[in-house]
Amino acid sequence: MKCPKCGSIEQEWSPVANGIAVCKNCRYQGVPNPGTKTNFDWITKSPEVLAEGSVCNRNGMWEFRWHNIAIIRKETREAAVAMAIEYLKQEVD
Repeated sequence: MKCPKCGSIEQEWSPVANGIAVCKNCRYQGVPNPGTKTNFDWITKSPEVLAEGSVCNRNGMWEFRWHNIAIIRKETREAAVAMAIEYLKQEVD
C-alpha cells in the first residue's frame, strides 16, 4: 500500500482503527491506496479466471497449455475449463 499524498510505502495500518493508515514519511492520515492493478493481477485473480482465459481450441480439441505443452485436452470447452480449474487448485510439493 502506498501513501496517496507522497507515494511512500512506509505506513502504519490497523484494521482496528477503521482501516486508517498513517504515513511514516509525511504523517498523512487516511485510507491507504491499495496500489495500481495490473493485467497480471486481473488474469491471476483466481484459478477460475485464469482457466477461462487460458483454454483455447486447437485442431478441434479444447486445450489448457503451459509452455506450449497441452496439459489438458477435452472435446468441449466446459470440460476443459473444469479440468483446468481442478489442475490449478492442486497442491504441489
